[in-house]
Amino acid sequence: MILYYSATGNSMQLALRAAERLGTAAVDIMSLPEGDIDVGGDTLGIVCPVWFYNVPPPVVDALSRIRLREDQQVWAAITCGTTPAACAIRMRRLLEDTGGSPRFVMTYRMPENYIPLFKAPSEEECQIMLSEVDGYVDEIREELMLQDVLLPRSAPFARLLTVCGRPVYDIIRNTRKFRTDGRCTSCGLCEEICPVNAIEVKDDGPVWTKDKCWHCMACINRCPSEAIQYGKRTEGRRRYENPVLRR
Repeated sequence: MILYYSATGNSMQLALRAAERLGTAAVDIMSLPEGDIDVGGDTLGIVCPVWFYNVPPPVVDALSRIRLREDQQVWAAITCGTTPAACAIRMRRLLEDTGGSPRFVMTYRMPENYIPLFKAPSEEECQIMLSEVDGYVDEIREELMLQDVLLPRSAPFARLLTVCGRPVYDIIRNTRKFRTDGRCTSCGLCEEICPVNAIEVKDDGPVWTKDKCWHCMACINRCPSEAIQYGKRTEGRRRYENPVLRR
């Protein structure tokens, strides 16, 4: 089994491709029931993005509810737009806490989606990066065939980024800067895809009903009319959505 979390489709694409090549199932973490998670089989894979140089909260929560046998192998593949910093180290510790046998934690570069801080790549750049996905899957499959354990290491500055990233993330993940412009059609997609139910579409358009959200950027990137903004920094910036999610 492969468990994945994805907001704009990068990790979903990698998980689906890997599941297809490995002959297993890919399951969205957001579809899992509450309580303990029963994982059968010999191997469990985790695929997710980097958020502020750390493992996303929904993935941390899911891994805290998984208990594996010592003879069950567990691995992870992390996607990132800039740098993963020491996110792989954090992931390794979470895998160890499941009680299973960690095999490897890989990091793969894919198109950036956190547009309040970074610019999304051009369409040509995205195509180049996404063309590497099959190669990533080949690398995962090869590592699973090997008997060696490949666990990550990181430089001191990378570890500092990850340590500092979490409190910064907790501070900035407010919703007060989200707004819509005149292009909004009240289609309801943002409300539908928000993983924490922080959006409600009313007569005059979407309203963010919670003080904080995950800042997954699904709403702003996947809005079909590009009507959602975060302050002024996203005005005129290119949005990004992986082709696997395009309707």
